[in-house]
Amino acid sequence: MASRVEHFARELAAAKGRGTLKALRRLRKAVADVNEHAGLNAKYRGAAQAIQRDGELEIDDDAIVSISDDGGAYVAAWVWIGDAAAGIAGSWSPTDTDTESAG
Repeated sequence: MASRVEHFARELAAAKGRGTLKALRRLRKAVADVNEHAGLNAKYRGAAQAIQRDGELEIDDDAIVSISDDGGAYVAAWVWIGDAAAGIAGSWSPTDTDTESAG
């Protein structure tokens, strides 16, 4: 959405004469759409947080939300996967210099 706002802001900056008013209206509409989506995003995020399971499935307060035309949205989440489930034997740490043992 921000890119749409940026697009219309550039259009407004480049507009002259009567085109300025039209560009301003388009920019205002784009900003209004962003604000509307912010409210929807919060509702989808809240619904996702209601089903999260600590240590297994967690949703950040600022998680990315992608609203779909299919009557819902995708909400970015953190999903815990243990070493065994990933097929990783032994212990591995992201600070290890030998990353070959992890995969």
